[in-house]
Amino acid sequence: MNFDKQVCSLELAQKLKYLGVKQESLHCYYKSNYIGDVSNYEWVEGITLTYQTKPHGKSTPAWCAFTVQELGEMLPGSLTVTGIKDEAGNTMEDMAFRLRIEKHLIHVPNQVLDMHFEYAWSMNYVDEYGVGNDLIVNRLFPHNVHGFKEADVRAQFLIQLIEAGFVKIGV
Repeated sequence: MNFDKQVCSLELAQKLKYLGVKQESLHCYYKSNYIGDVSNYEWVEGITLTYQTKPHGKSTPAWCAFTVQELGEMLPGSLTVTGIKDEAGNTMEDMAFRLRIEKHLIHVPNQVLDMHFEYAWSMNYVDEYGVGNDLIVNRLFPHNVHGFKEADVRAQFLIQLIEAGFVKIGV
């Protein structure tokens, strides 16, 4: 398996850093040269610094390229939510939700063959009965995340949880 499938994209790495996720990973993206566009960013293994010093003495920004495992460690396996109100506005009892990660085989249309399938990942929180589509779950966690690259799905889901206030990040 290509290792680049095991780390999140540069765009998501930048967003995670912007949101304050601590920059600790065995891998990072950095600008490989000062000429050209963003496509000159690449990931490298074994660098844990926020800024990579280049041999010519200049420093260039770097972002952690978090792996599937590192992102999994940041995602809460379960959440307990208090103060949920029902449709009538009454406060309900605390509710517990668990993280569900699934891998699906899906049909991907292409021009050559109509029978092309690929694996896709999805993540969401479900209630104690494993239901992810009821009104309360959808109101609290409105976006199930889907994608073909597991690291990106995990990063996108973590970003949503941080932005919604379910995960607090300390720098």
